[in-house]
Amino acid sequence: MAVIILEFYQKKMIASIASKLNDSQTTITSYVELKEILEQELGEKVKYKTLYNHCRKKHKSKLKVSHKSHYKKDPNAEAFF
Repeated sequence: MAVIILEFYQKKMIASIASKLNDSQTTITSYVELKEILEQELGEKVKYKTLYNHCRKKHKSKLKVSHKSHYKKDPNAEAFF
């Protein structure tokens, strides 16, 4: 009985991860943020390393944040380049 319940939660969590990563309107920018959202929604603790490995191997995801540009950068010069 406990194994069936555990499998249900695993499938639910995997489905939730897939839906969050495949959503084009998502604002998730880091695995820590994804971990916190999953813990709030499902009420289950998730290890960061496990979540990271699952996302990278199963979903081929790479969560990245764009870097800030330099404060002296001229936005008009970008058009000529």
